[in-house]
Amino acid sequence: MEVDPLVVGLIMARGGGSTLYRKNAFRLHGKPVLAWAIDILRRAGFVDTVFVWTEDAELAAIAREAGAVALPRPKDMVHYFGGSWTAGEWSRTQDRQIADHLGRPYDIVVPLNCNCVCLRPESLRTMYDLLRRSRGRVFRVQAVSRVAGGLCLEHPANGRLFPVWNDTDRTPDANPPLFRMVGAAVVDRAMPNAGDIATRYHEVSPREGFDFQHADDIPFALHYLADRAREEGAS
Repeated sequence: MEVDPLVVGLIMARGGGSTLYRKNAFRLHGKPVLAWAIDILRRAGFVDTVFVWTEDAELAAIAREAGAVALPRPKDMVHYFGGSWTAGEWSRTQDRQIADHLGRPYDIVVPLNCNCVCLRPESLRTMYDLLRRSRGRVFRVQAVSRVAGGLCLEHPANGRLFPVWNDTDRTPDANPPLFRMVGAAVVDRAMPNAGDIATRYHEVSPREGFDFQHADDIPFALHYLADRAREEGAS
């Protein structure tokens, strides 16, 4: 008889913020951004426990109020580009703290970026089902969203734009699709540490892949979340 895996959600939430200060505590429709992210994981229907890794007392309180477990994030592991720790050391610290809380290692982790406030719980569920159906052939399902073609970069020296993908000999619908990574995945803990790691990509809508970063993004986030609430209320 197959035993259901132990699944945890994991959100890393620091108290500062490089784009919008204290973004994780910023309220959208009266609810902190962090609470929106926790709600997505809890409503997905397959996550047993949601953990928030934070050094910030206010965010820890928000996490607990939203039904998550706050794990103490060492202050020297707060800065992404500090150079003191590798991503592997971060991961091992998180794994140890989660195992200490649960009393056993977890089987599957769902890392979710707080910026993904518009992701639908149903999309996470689909990603989880894809992983489970793979039966060991896929160890990670990564969310992606489609972006428009005709992309250009600005030259740092003279400000001129040059095309990254802008094939003028093709009609727009004939260009190959372009995608960006979304801050959501479903990962099997049995994923190998080296070699060819099998990843499957699941496309979500550009609205679900919306990345809440700046003050300019606030009206878009409010609009998207209000739209989703109306759709859910009508269903």
